[in-house]
Amino acid sequence: MKKTLLYFFCVLLPSGAMLTACSSDDSESEQISTKIEANKTYYLAINAAKRGGTRALNPYDSKIETTWNTTENIYVKYSDSWFTGALHPNANNATAYLSGAITSGESIGLPATMTLQFPRTDIDYTEQDGTLDKIATHYDYATAEVNVTNIVNQNLNASEFVDFDNLQAIAKFTLKGPEGNPLNVSNLRISATDLKKTDTSTGDITITPSSATNEMYAALSGINDAQVTLTATVNTGGTNSYYVYRKDNVTFANGTYQPISVKMRSLSNGVDLANIDPGYIGWVVGSDGKVYAKSNEVPSGQTAVAMIAYVYKDDTDKVHGLAIALKDESSKMTQASAVENAPTNHQVPTGASKWKLPNRADWKNMFTACGSASTNESSFNYTCFNSKLATVGTALQSNYYWSSIDDNYLFFNGTEVDMSRYDGEGFAFNVRVCLEF
Repeated sequence: MKKTLLYFFCVLLPSGAMLTACSSDDSESEQISTKIEANKTYYLAINAAKRGGTRALNPYDSKIETTWNTTENIYVKYSDSWFTGALHPNANNATAYLSGAITSGESIGLPATMTLQFPRTDIDYTEQDGTLDKIATHYDYATAEVNVTNIVNQNLNASEFVDFDNLQAIAKFTLKGPEGNPLNVSNLRISATDLKKTDTSTGDITITPSSATNEMYAALSGINDAQVTLTATVNTGGTNSYYVYRKDNVTFANGTYQPISVKMRSLSNGVDLANIDPGYIGWVVGSDGKVYAKSNEVPSGQTAVAMIAYVYKDDTDKVHGLAIALKDESSKMTQASAVENAPTNHQVPTGASKWKLPNRADWKNMFTACGSASTNESSFNYTCFNSKLATVGTALQSNYYWSSIDDNYLFFNGTEVDMSRYDGEGFAFNVRVCLEF
């Protein structure tokens, strides 16, 4: 999808008619001002030519055609504060006037740069239903900046062309089962490093259609050269079955439309640790030593104890790996206490080897296997790892955690983890053990 080119005209009557103040002729009755007063209403008209993926979305062959919709709102912001009111298109066409009355809660000196945004002020990609209609009204975000020069009477003058930039890509997923037949799913979970849930948070997004389908549209932002994991749930007679697809080095560039056909692989719920593969990363280990898609699917009498975070096979084709505990230890510990005592707080499930405090290599392997990207040798973007963990247990805090070697500890800041810190002897830090199998 391309950008939307908008031309800002200077004035608009509340009725929608253009004022003579737009004319090049001066009038003695004109009142020109260079200050927007707080709590005073002003008017703005915009001649908008839509030339790409923005608002109303209509699928057509391998692209999405776009038009304005008279029910749409375009919001105006200065600095971090939104004006009340909004602009609205006057026609359901590719070109339209956007007009409306807006009011600032603060005084603003002009000239000043304003931000325009639609379809909502809050950027939030959660609760998608897989339809273009919902994306058009809730998730097809685009912004532009415009310089407002002055005010004629109560009409804002903005004399420049501006481009609207899309803040996400739109993907159409056509889901197929192992045999290539349509796979009608009840939800699709999308996981990738830096995948945006809101403008300030990242994490997995789950698409939930109103009824099972094998075609879903998704608005996706933040995926750049990342591993993407798709996990589909199929509900048949109240019983869930699961399918997975993983691909590395995926990019969804903002403003693009990408139709993608995906052949998914079936995963068995309640499988033994010895029979899993990397497709089970993000699933939970039960106290019975079996692996389940969700914590609430662990059988009665058993408990969910860890999340599969790293899986590999040795030279004899035997499965090994690591599973991270679903929560921190109940209290902070020194490193010596964490190494010796923390593992004893957990019972080893059938088929596993032992609980232990992870060393740096263990942390690195878990981050990488979960799709987290390395910034350098000792720093990782761990958002994908933490998002998976938050889905089945409790995410790592933004804080200090121990590794098991040489007074080494890790600092998690919400996005990046610094693994290069030492000399923590005597300090009490958070502890999260892992299960080796």
